[in-house]
Amino acid sequence: MRVRTFSRARRDITAAAAWWKTNRPAAPQLFEEELTAALQQLQELPLSGRSGRDPRLGEFRRLPLLQTRYHLYYRVNQRKDQVEVLRLWHMSRHGVPSPR
Repeated sequence: MRVRTFSRARRDITAAAAWWKTNRPAAPQLFEEELTAALQQLQELPLSGRSGRDPRLGEFRRLPLLQTRYHLYYRVNQRKDQVEVLRLWHMSRHGVPSPR
């Protein structure tokens, strides 16, 4: 299944990658490596994340990046045969991220 990353998620990922490289000098590539593995997992096993529902996001799934403590929020669009990555959210932040 194809993975499409929405613009808000791309901004989240860019900010997180920059922060990680600056603040985690012992493992500067860990975030990018874990993110790459997670996106590949979504491509191969799109239903592997935990399902949820939110009034703003609607139906979504959440895949944890355990080493870096982020969640990828996404939905599976069967009609378009694609995984749509909506947001990247750090586990220390409470609640479900806004779609915007």
